[in-house]
Amino acid sequence: MSCNLIGCGSGSNGSSASNGTASAEPTAASSTAETTAATQTETTGKQPSDMLFGIMGFVENQWSNMLTDGMKAACDDYGVEYVYGNYNNDDSKIPELLNTWTTMGVDAVVSSPSTTVGVGPYLEASENGVHQAICNTGFSEGDVSFVDVYMIYTQEDLAAANVDYAVEFIKNMDEEPVIAVIGYGGFAAIDIRYDAWISEINKKLGTNYSAVAEAGSGQADFATTATTDILTAHPEVNIIYATYEAVADGAIAAIDSLGLRGKVHVFAVDCSEQMCDFMLEDDPILIGCASQDPFLEGYQTTEHMIKILAGEEESCHGEITYLKGTSVNCGDIENVKKYKEYLQSFSNN
Repeated sequence: MSCNLIGCGSGSNGSSASNGTASAEPTAASSTAETTAATQTETTGKQPSDMLFGIMGFVENQWSNMLTDGMKAACDDYGVEYVYGNYNNDDSKIPELLNTWTTMGVDAVVSSPSTTVGVGPYLEASENGVHQAICNTGFSEGDVSFVDVYMIYTQEDLAAANVDYAVEFIKNMDEEPVIAVIGYGGFAAIDIRYDAWISEINKKLGTNYSAVAEAGSGQADFATTATTDILTAHPEVNIIYATYEAVADGAIAAIDSLGLRGKVHVFAVDCSEQMCDFMLEDDPILIGCASQDPFLEGYQTTEHMIKILAGEEESCHGEITYLKGTSVNCGDIENVKKYKEYLQSFSNN
């Protein structure tokens, strides 16, 4: 398989990590890795201008593009050449890309690994001298001590980003909150978003709120139907928690079509330009959205890998750095506008 070569040293965004408006505070945490892979190559203080990186995308959408734009921008800022490939949710392409890049002699690969492939192809590349930096997704099992940079958001920390505003909103409600959740019961990693959110709210308020109804995962049209059914069966519901963008979109459409704007409110995870537009409406249905910053995540992951190869930092040997999510909400409309502008800077990439 021939990989798609992007003009080396000419990232598509050309901006540095400091341009982001969302916060991402890394904190150290231990991983399951206990030993360094014996075959991992040693760093020798290589100059960035002599480095060649492989940057691996996982799907073609704004979020993924922001992640890889961050990787490319870090390479540009440090003068590192790179090649780019995208496995586009086709797991069979991952070993093909890794093998191609290993043959080319890349120094490191920066990627968001598939959660279904496992460590095998990445470990093999590492054993052949290709350093591994991963972000966004991780490995559920296996020794990851060969990984040099490992940066991810936890679902709990991402959900927690919206808790303080939700607590403030609930305190100011004229009636008791009655909650339903959309996008729940399909994937454990996504379910954690709601579980952590409601748990933290109950801790802060000293309450015992729980969802009176829930609907599974799907795309926007599924969520529209599911929300309509829930609100018909439970007209007392006044807060809906949407675990990801597509179900938030569908829930908002249902609430609007039922004439319940101002009566039923939505909290969601994963902020986009569209989510910002929803919050900027005169009487918004969406009032708070927890957000990741994929550009900053990709930039920082790549920057650390560059510094490790340059001999300025040490490998993490599989230890995870956890990133903090941020809340974009109707309590700070100016921040919503700024965050939308930030996202728009990637729209044409």
